[in-house]
Amino acid sequence: MGMGGAFTAVAQGPVGAYYNPGALGQIIDNPSGVQVMGGAHVEIAGPSLQGANDYYQVAQACKTGAADCTQAKATAANNLLTSPGSGLLADASGGVAFKFGRLALFAQNFSYRGTSVSVPYLFRSPTAPGGLHPIQNSTTDLRLRGSSIYELGAGYGREILESGVFVGMNLKALVARNGFSDIYLAQERPQPMTLLKNYDRSTKTSFMPGVDVGLLWDVKQTFADAPFHPRFGVVGHNVNNPRFDMPDRASAVGDSHRFYDQQGQSRFGAALDLTSWCTVAADLDLTENLTQVEGYTERMYAAGMEVRLINDPAFAIPVRAGVSKNIVRADSKTLLSAGLGLHLINFNIDLAASVPAGGWQAVQTVNESQKLPQQLAISAQFALLFGGAESITEPNRDPFATPVERPRERERRSPTYFQ
Repeated sequence: MGMGGAFTAVAQGPVGAYYNPGALGQIIDNPSGVQVMGGAHVEIAGPSLQGANDYYQVAQACKTGAADCTQAKATAANNLLTSPGSGLLADASGGVAFKFGRLALFAQNFSYRGTSVSVPYLFRSPTAPGGLHPIQNSTTDLRLRGSSIYELGAGYGREILESGVFVGMNLKALVARNGFSDIYLAQERPQPMTLLKNYDRSTKTSFMPGVDVGLLWDVKQTFADAPFHPRFGVVGHNVNNPRFDMPDRASAVGDSHRFYDQQGQSRFGAALDLTSWCTVAADLDLTENLTQVEGYTERMYAAGMEVRLINDPAFAIPVRAGVSKNIVRADSKTLLSAGLGLHLINFNIDLAASVPAGGWQAVQTVNESQKLPQQLAISAQFALLFGGAESITEPNRDPFATPVERPRERERRSPTYFQ
């Protein structure tokens, strides 16, 4: 996150199995150990949340005969509410990963939430001419879909014929607990945190297998004299496109989503080491990815830099910065990311946060004015890592490999290595 999410070509350590399982094939400069990680992200996409709150406020005003019960305010709220591809998005993740040489084991959870709106008919206030439907009889509802997916899996990677190209695969067992909730906006206030918390008024649990694949090309492993240590990576998540059942309540109200589709996603990344203490990286989604919000898709680009203020094997302080943006949404704001790490011998702690550049979104204008940041994200990881760097006395290698050093590895080393 500190580098904007650009990690496909620089994936390392136990968590590298998620970002690019091809990276597991690398032994040199790729530590083993254990990592515990977690993060969360909230996004207000478009004006529908403002429309939902204004809708509720107009409905309450019409019940009491207050001044806000007007046709103009009712129509304005409805127009915001039904804005295409608009809603509230949230996701959170957490887990633990272990890496032993080329093998990784992991257990993690990914949770997603999203809102959409169903509008059976337009309403008008009781004071409008013609005696049309009063708002308090409206059945317009806000629908919240959610999924909590538990992954238990293993990953493994290998180099292809000493070419500098590494391939890997994750095999996963996925258990999804899908939730569905709907509230009538004329009766219940759509507060963001309440919505996210109460997504599971109706639930269903189902199981599917999952497969991730990855490829990483370390150009310097192919061409020893390549400057700036270029790396390129491609990863495909859930390439078998697992689908999970939605709760019965979704079918009962005629919701369009009968399944939660854990859509296959692919991503490309590149990275360079400008110096021994500075790395730059960039990623681009190759697929346009579905979300829990009806009509809202994502295709992200990301770019970032890591500068190691102190760059000693026993003590390092990396500082990171990055940008990212959803390139298929014209109203998407650029996200600015920053991160900081503290690496002391084998123990690592890394923190990061991301906020939009000037992105505030109104969430209510009737009765009172409220604004929230359009997006906000945080993440943290803790790790105990060992190995992963060449040693003069013993080159780092797969712990299951023979102690014979490959001739190509000796040829790659510069004479200064042995001084």
